[in-house]
Amino acid sequence: MKDIILQAGATLTVNGTLQVAGNISVGVTNSSINATNGTIEFRGTAAQAINPAVFNTPTIANLTINNTAGVALSGALNLTGNLRISAGTFNTNNNLTLRSTATGTARINQVTSGGITGSVTVERFLPAKAVRKSIFLASPVTQRINQGWQQQIHITGAVGACPNADATTGFDATITGNPSMFTYNDANATGSKWVRIANTLNTNLTP
Repeated sequence: MKDIILQAGATLTVNGTLQVAGNISVGVTNSSINATNGTIEFRGTAAQAINPAVFNTPTIANLTINNTAGVALSGALNLTGNLRISAGTFNTNNNLTLRSTATGTARINQVTSGGITGSVTVERFLPAKAVRKSIFLASPVTQRINQGWQQQIHITGAVGACPNADATTGFDATITGNPSMFTYNDANATGSKWVRIANTLNTNLTP
């Protein structure tokens, strides 16, 4: 459909796929689109913009970008399902968050045509436990450990007073300096196959 215009008081619930070739606008009073269980596909021929204010919450399940002229996000938007780039460039303007909860985690499908510009915030839900434990994690994108994880996770490996961090290695300091992050190397013929990382400032996380 070309343009979607909701008058004041109107609500549109999307449980399937809503294809938009133009713009979406809603009335200023009690009108919105509920797409928390549906897919919104932008497939125009001219550049399109996504205004999260048109949704009843700034959250949708699935988003498909299929516009060679490009699509831009103008405000904060949460995604709980799939982001698919079929054609064109999706400019997040640093406003997109891939949500993660106990029931599921949002993801980006393989991008074979088009691309993404701007930052994407990627969440990962970790169940709370009363005891210490090891957790296996993988990264959805390539970036340094310090950039991707260390702003929210305490990664230790330097001796010092908390909450200081070592300027050379990037590790968060503790009294003992014991490491808390390891990689697994099955090729190690002797010794432990669990290898502590050497640096969080220049060591990359890779998918």
